Amino acid sequence: MDDRQVTDILHKEYALTQVGAIAQFVSPLSTYSGLDEAREVFAEDEDLAAIPIENDDGRVFAVVTRDQIMAQSGSLLGALTHGSLQKCLSTEVIRIQARENVDRIIEDLFVKQDKTVSGTLLVYKNSRDFLGVVSFQNLVRHSAQLRARALDRARQIQEFLITSGTYPDPPFAAELLIRMAHEVGGDFFQLLKLSESGYLCAGFDVSGKNISASLSTSIIASCLATLQHTKRLSAMSPAQIAGILHTLVDKMTPVGVFVAAGMVFIDLERRELIIGNMGFSTIYIHQYSADAAKWKRVPSKMAPLGIPGDAGSEFRFARVGIDEGASVFMFSDGLTDIRNEDGVMYEDERIEAFLAEHGTKPAREFVELLEQEVVRFIGKAPQADDVTAIMLNIPAASAAE
Repeated sequence: MDDRQVTDILHKEYALTQVGAIAQFVSPLSTYSGLDEAREVFAEDEDLAAIPIENDDGRVFAVVTRDQIMAQSGSLLGALTHGSLQKCLSTEVIRIQARENVDRIIEDLFVKQDKTVSGTLLVYKNSRDFLGVVSFQNLVRHSAQLRARALDRARQIQEFLITSGTYPDPPFAAELLIRMAHEVGGDFFQLLKLSESGYLCAGFDVSGKNISASLSTSIIASCLATLQHTKRLSAMSPAQIAGILHTLVDKMTPVGVFVAAGMVFIDLERRELIIGNMGFSTIYIHQYSADAAKWKRVPSKMAPLGIPGDAGSEFRFARVGIDEGASVFMFSDGLTDIRNEDGVMYEDERIEAFLAEHGTKPAREFVELLEQEVVRFIGKAPQADDVTAIMLNIPAASAAE
């Protein structure tokens, strides 16, 4: 059985998060081995960076690196020492346990700031038995792969929680734009059915980034899904729903976490919108009975969810009639905050100009054009925040019938 086969067997004994899962078994050479023998080992494995060396007692205590061996090849020193490895040994090698967590080892090594951190580490099954070697570079690479895998799984869970309660086929057009800055984030929209004629379109923007923000979004999405599945959501008023979410964020998240929220309740029977803006970006409403270029602005007049205060008295909702139909445009502040290659922000003025030019187009076409606009404006600049938006086209009562 060669070293590669032994390595494959050993890897199965360890979890992916443990050092042993990536350690490479290499048969040790002795201090009496020659340079030629070491060169042969390196020639058989181009990825091998170092070979473990054992003493007379059979215990591994040092390594020889590929660079050291190549430097000695054909040198005067190599000839004078009869090709011995003894002048090439690196004895100041860090020893780690195979069952150690990869991320914790990397953190410890950075804290130690050891000069050998960038080299090869010796891996042991326990305090005595040698297992193999691993390079610091491979530790970092494996850690990055584990993180990417964990983030992808977190993204899948977040998407499931957010979309599980979303109503798939409302009696009006609803098109969503999502451009995430990272694998997971704190911006999301939900479209929920409250009754036969009632719907809720809600946008949320959680303070913070990445995983911490995604955990808060999952809490909100789970709460709404629970209220919906238990039939409680349809019996609650807009202020009651906002109040429950406020209490949830206030009591179930750490201090300093808050959630900007835009909530549009759509009542197709009464033909009206009930709109609440709690620290969210300005919500734009276009009543089809009004001038095509005229969009009603509903700015934030309430504190974000989770900001301490008397929630029951703070939630004030605007009402807009939609007898002739209406369009609703909502977006997170990631849209207005995008910057181009010169560092210029998009801001509200460009949003309103874009609405004036394209706002009367069908929702799907509008969102497609908006995404093109975002890509064009950002250019090669990095996207620092999530960009999410939704356009609703609610037909007139006569058209709906």
